[in-house]
Amino acid sequence: MSGQATRIEKIQMEDGTVKPVSVLSFRDRHDLRLVVDALLADAPVAFHGWGVTGVCGRVDRGSHFQKFWSLKEGRAPESKIPLLEPPEEVVRHVDWEKVHAAYRYLRDPAALRRVWRGIVPFHLIFPTREEGDTLSEAVVTPPFDPDVALHTPAPTACFFWIDDPALVRLVREVKGRNREVQLGVSSLNDPGQVPPFNTKDLLAYLKNRAIGKYDIVIEDPVVEPVGIASSHSQFVAPLEWEKPVWVMKRRGSLSAAGFTKRTGFPVVGAESAKVAARQGPPELDLDAEVEECARRIRRWRFKATFQLF
Repeated sequence: MSGQATRIEKIQMEDGTVKPVSVLSFRDRHDLRLVVDALLADAPVAFHGWGVTGVCGRVDRGSHFQKFWSLKEGRAPESKIPLLEPPEEVVRHVDWEKVHAAYRYLRDPAALRRVWRGIVPFHLIFPTREEGDTLSEAVVTPPFDPDVALHTPAPTACFFWIDDPALVRLVREVKGRNREVQLGVSSLNDPGQVPPFNTKDLLAYLKNRAIGKYDIVIEDPVVEPVGIASSHSQFVAPLEWEKPVWVMKRRGSLSAAGFTKRTGFPVVGAESAKVAARQGPPELDLDAEVEECARRIRRWRFKATFQLF
């Protein structure tokens, strides 16, 4: 999978110029270096991410994180960006004294890593530390936020991860060169609109709208054929004074039952949870597609181990 020639797509801009876009795969070692260089340079990339297309870019205090909102036109400036952080970094940002006592053991990076061990994509929402300034305002939802956390008396952040070895390698290389770099991720679509769900449609989206904000588009030939076609689920950790159950805030590619099966955590709120942007009907269960995605990644990992580690 390494050493292939970079594919170039051309976007015709409104002023008549042509914007070249490199189509890369983060499963290719050569391509991975180019992606890491772009992210460290504070440049955004567009990508396919386990069933939905999105945008990834720096959101740490040392970056120009304000530009992230311009990547999704129409998104409210006060909206927050999910943080793409590995478990060993997530534990630094969480205020564990505000987490329910039954789940404080997750402050151990190894324990939190096991939550994501199934190679399944989902978001976890935790209360964040108010001291130490480990996160920028781009990712932290304030207490009693009227739009998304009216009854939550603590700042929170949404953390996204999947134990995909290609993603692990990507973030490891970024952090290895600058540990303070933090990456934000969000689906690539206008608010309230369905995003593209594969690289072919993503490129069409960029071309039809003459969007020239990206030098790199990342494809994933391993999992794109599965056709999950949904953004991902979000689960909120219980706070110290609440019942020891997690709340499904957004229903995406993984069902509440699927989350409980993989983690052992009880979940409530599935019936009232907001449905993530998806291609199929709201009631469609995508757990079988998520499992197929995980199987494909495991097979790829077995074949590519000598390239990655």
